[in-house]
Amino acid sequence: MAPATHPVPPEPSGYGRRSLADLMPSLAARLGVPGMADVLGLGGGVDGDGTDRSALMLLVDGLGAALVEEHAHLAPTLAALTAGRSLDAGFPASTPISVASLGTGLSPGAHGLVGLTMNVDGHVLDTLKWTVGGRDASALAAPEQIQPYPTVFEQVRAAGFRPVVVSSYLFANSALTRAALRGADYRGTVAHGDLAAAVLDELRVPGTLVYAYVSELDTVGHVTGPGSPAWQFQLREIDHLVALLVDGLPSGTLMTVTGDHGMVRMAGDAVVDYDETPGLQEGVRLIAGEPRVRYLHVDAADLAAVRSRWADVLGDEAWVGTRADIESAGLLGALPQGPRGADVRSRVGDLVVVATGMGGVVRRTAEPVVSSLIGQHGSWTDAERRIALAVHHT
Repeated sequence: MAPATHPVPPEPSGYGRRSLADLMPSLAARLGVPGMADVLGLGGGVDGDGTDRSALMLLVDGLGAALVEEHAHLAPTLAALTAGRSLDAGFPASTPISVASLGTGLSPGAHGLVGLTMNVDGHVLDTLKWTVGGRDASALAAPEQIQPYPTVFEQVRAAGFRPVVVSSYLFANSALTRAALRGADYRGTVAHGDLAAAVLDELRVPGTLVYAYVSELDTVGHVTGPGSPAWQFQLREIDHLVALLVDGLPSGTLMTVTGDHGMVRMAGDAVVDYDETPGLQEGVRLIAGEPRVRYLHVDAADLAAVRSRWADVLGDEAWVGTRADIESAGLLGALPQGPRGADVRSRVGDLVVVATGMGGVVRRTAEPVVSSLIGQHGSWTDAERRIALAVHHT
């Protein structure tokens, strides 16, 4: 069988126009931060110069646009504030990649977090936990070196404004926070109640940009599947949180709510176990990524044979292409020039395998937890890449 012919999306994530990376700079622009542009056209503004007094971005992990549209009756506040708006997550559509795009205002190819797991000098770095082989890797792969560019928060603070992150206290000093969210004051929380209280308290100070994060919708979706009864109850609870925030916002606040990716149910014979399929292992020096997007690092002499074998096994359920295919299609955005660009390219597989149906490539022996999850994401399908965008002005 020839390699699957699913085309790379003709229009990659709208970097610079409608992508997740454009959201925080647009909010900063609404506060009047020099050098930032409201490319999303969020509008609003109550002061004489048309700016907003404070701005909020609530990141609801897993808030896919298609899921909100399908379950609008369960989330009336979100549905009303979204009003058909959406953004594109970057590629792959996963949490650490999207958080880095939000925090830096850069595409994945620029900020360099290009996989849930990715090759760093021959080691498979888990960019969510920042571990290699289950052990802390912050010394092996310093977050400030993996992602060296100034964050939006650092730029906001340098301009004399006040950046704040409100999220679980567990993430306050995490490596991902250091890579993507450094430069902000951090307010640690333990539940949605104190998150709401902290957010509203911070927004009362003019010139404040708040980034808030909740994870539970994603967690429930992974475990029980998006659209499950448990997931529906969780969506209703998130909608109530959004309504509470809307009711408590001080005058002159621009509030946005978005996600970092959507989610699909992965099931059936199209789910293939790499660890139990010797034909897939042959010629692969290192495998990274996640079930819906796999990075295969192979020797140049083996590339064509490995690509053919993977295409034979996965068939029409996946696209199997090269790093050059992904880069030329613009899926990662523009990569830096020089050594930095070469370093980022080395983190992407020589071959990239993207699930386009309901399947994926799991590793039940090496990655038992991730492989057991019902809900998955990462691919460029509409359900995974397109994320909701709610906007509200007071």
